[in-house]
Amino acid sequence: MIHYGIKFHVSTLAGIIIFRADLLVVNHFKGAAEAGVYSVASQVALMLMLLPGVIATLLFPRLTRTPDERGEKTCIVARHTAFVMLVICLIAAPAAFALPLLYGARFADVAAQLLILLPGAYLIGLESVLVQHFNAVGLPPAIPLFWVVTLAVNLILTFALVPTFGARGAALASTISYTLIFMLVAIYFRARTGCPLTDALILRGAELRELLAAGRHGSYGK
Repeated sequence: MIHYGIKFHVSTLAGIIIFRADLLVVNHFKGAAEAGVYSVASQVALMLMLLPGVIATLLFPRLTRTPDERGEKTCIVARHTAFVMLVICLIAAPAAFALPLLYGARFADVAAQLLILLPGAYLIGLESVLVQHFNAVGLPPAIPLFWVVTLAVNLILTFALVPTFGARGAALASTISYTLIFMLVAIYFRARTGCPLTDALILRGAELRELLAAGRHGSYGK
């Protein structure tokens, strides 16, 4: 249990630093005004990540109760999450241009920053679901190692990009980092379970029809 806790703590701590360090670096190099704008973009991106986070939390106890060595349950949940997150991000993209209207002219760049963050928010959301397969089977050392590697890349990119590109550079560093951790976990998931990544990312025709029908009738799975 202690060994598991240490590995989980390493992953969590690395994730917290990745999610927070960029804002501190922007504030240091570009000042409070630009950091304030970036804080809005990053907070909106974090809000978009809440849904897959909740789904991942609900998935974890199901995986611990029932063995899922081939990752089939995880794939089912992941591909539904991928579809829903795609819809959310497609809605968020044009909605980003309304943020300067809400916050004022000084926040004119917030839309561009959020657009840069959106691909990363989408992928880190999927990672949070896929990684539950490993959380449920004792958290292999590879997972915290992936997070440490991603943290190192994130800090290097953030300090390299922010002095020149400001908050947009921070957003790009974050998206690259989120993409990296997703790719590492997804490839590892494929190697350990044998489940094709297409099964974890692409909703099947029957599932899409059921999901759309559920949206029309206000329920799912009935």
